[in-house]
Amino acid sequence: MQSRIDAQARARRWWHSYELARIAHDYDDRQTKMVSVVAAQTAIRLVGGSEEVSVLDIGCGRGELLAQLARKQPGWALVGIDPDPTVQEGRLEGNFELISGSAADAPAVAGRLPFPGLVVSTLSMALWDDPERLLPASIAAAPAGTGALVIDLLRPPNTRSREAWASFASGDDERRFMMEQSAAWLDAGDWVRLVGQLRATLPASTVEVACEDIRFLGMTPTQWDSAVEEVLSRAEAAGGTTGVLLRVLSSN
Repeated sequence: MQSRIDAQARARRWWHSYELARIAHDYDDRQTKMVSVVAAQTAIRLVGGSEEVSVLDIGCGRGELLAQLARKQPGWALVGIDPDPTVQEGRLEGNFELISGSAADAPAVAGRLPFPGLVVSTLSMALWDDPERLLPASIAAAPAGTGALVIDLLRPPNTRSREAWASFASGDDERRFMMEQSAAWLDAGDWVRLVGQLRATLPASTVEVACEDIRFLGMTPTQWDSAVEEVLSRAEAAGGTTGVLLRVLSSN
């Protein structure tokens, strides 16, 4: 547990310092936009054709996903929350609210959403204090009928795998950023425990996952599966940089 806490502290510092955040945002601007595109497309499919939809994006950064949703669904109530002190000044344009706060504040924000919809998170869950508690709590606090969508990365099984991923860095600073972020990602056991807590807290909901090579995310239809442990074990054994997609479908 302590090693996980230490890794998370090292990963977080990149977002809590103006100088380090510049490196982190530069990487995100170049490398992670496709994840927001896939998340927006998937979110719209999950809620169907409803016009009265709320979306809470936890760890929203400058609002990349929310800006995309605002363009595609201008009538939705879109809210993002992020603790990074630099995001307000770099906020993207769009009809959405951006709140300064951490994942610990998300259940309270979810409780103020006007409509059911989705709690979402993309590439930020490794920085949350307690995802096993806070994701289920945020969904439960939101209006009845709210589900969730998470897209994140599976922690590589060893340092060699992390170094292979970081070899694509544009320089030493970015390589250090990539290594420290990947050390804090959730491993297969973390994801299984998260799903278990979601199912215990939201017994009437359906929880499914999918694993895809992050380089090809969104290029083929997502193969959702409720056999979470088997899916994650196969992905972990395969190695590489694996994207984990998780969805919670409300029965209401």
